[in-house]
Amino acid sequence: MDCRREMIIFRSNRAPGETLVVNEETGDIVQVTEGSYLGVVDVASSSMNLYFMRMTLRQPGQTRAGPIQIVEVDLEMLLADSESGT
Repeated sequence: MDCRREMIIFRSNRAPGETLVVNEETGDIVQVTEGSYLGVVDVASSSMNLYFMRMTLRQPGQTRAGPIQIVEVDLEMLLADSESGT
């Protein structure tokens, strides 16, 4: 079965500011993002990649926001690592 049809990607107060994915069949929940993000998350239509934007960490004494990073998450790899406990 296609993994993309078994998963729901969502935000929740369970992990404020983060994105989670739940397996519809098992109920297993995995946190996908870390450190919050800006705007929305996008899932590629032809791959298991998720994209989001986040600000880089601010340095002590920095008065303006840092640059924005575009982050790519390979959901297939992340979920396989989570399932194996790594």
